[in-house]
Amino acid sequence: MQLFRENDIDLPLKTQGWVKSSLAAIYHDSDYGWNYRYYGRESTVIEGYINKLAAAVEAKHQRSENEQTKSKPSILGELAENKSAVASRQSEDNLRRDKKAQTEL
Repeated sequence: MQLFRENDIDLPLKTQGWVKSSLAAIYHDSDYGWNYRYYGRESTVIEGYINKLAAAVEAKHQRSENEQTKSKPSILGELAENKSAVASRQSEDNLRRDKKAQTEL
């Protein structure tokens, strides 16, 4: 029930009772996708709500991955930035040497 609440999925009162008394597990199988296990009689409407829940959880997971990707630059990006910084320092050093050599002449 907590997952449904956290993801703003309103369940009818009768379905809430079924979830509390009969739903044993909701899980994701790489071959079959989202599925659920229950005890007792089968619900005629829970599958639609579980699909909504699965979509909400996957969307949250995707947003979380996108935020982590944005906050952590890739190793190639870091290498490019470092290479650029080193090249910039080298060119500054070369300019200083050239100016020093010109003033010595």
